Amino acid sequence: MFAYQAIAVVIFLLSMYLSVRWFQQPFIGAFYEHTLVFNGTGPGEPSPEWALFGQVVVGDQLTAINGESVSSSEQIHSILNDRVPGENVIVTVHSEAGDRDLNVTLHEFPSSSRTTYFIVPSILSLIFLIASWWIFGLRRNEPAGRAFRFLHRRLPLLQALILIL
Repeated sequence: MFAYQAIAVVIFLLSMYLSVRWFQQPFIGAFYEHTLVFNGTGPGEPSPEWALFGQVVVGDQLTAINGESVSSSEQIHSILNDRVPGENVIVTVHSEAGDRDLNVTLHEFPSSSRTTYFIVPSILSLIFLIASWWIFGLRRNEPAGRAFRFLHRRLPLLQALILIL
């Protein structure tokens, strides 16, 4: 069981590293899945940083940035790494109605959204991770302690999977 706890800590730390790395690149203005299909996750109220979110619908797919085809998050990261907030890019989106080009201004990821999508989930994950270690120390040989530890280590793992995908 100690190995599983160590893996949970490593994955939690990896998710923190990936988050910081993600925040260092300009924000394109909407969230997309690993398939580059835009999802319905966005801000509580409209803001300039989320302009692309208002121009796409759930199911639209990102296919190119500045005429360069993209098929993975790594390719998008590579393209955006060479850009800075305030620059404009042309984003090609495929939808049921066909392809369309959208002019998007890149921004830093908004601080209010960092709180919603990163800080709060990270704090909750850390609390559950610490609680599972504490329970492991007190009740490691009891079934209730093992079940609690097993279930509460899932939150840091889930957060890491969300960030990786």
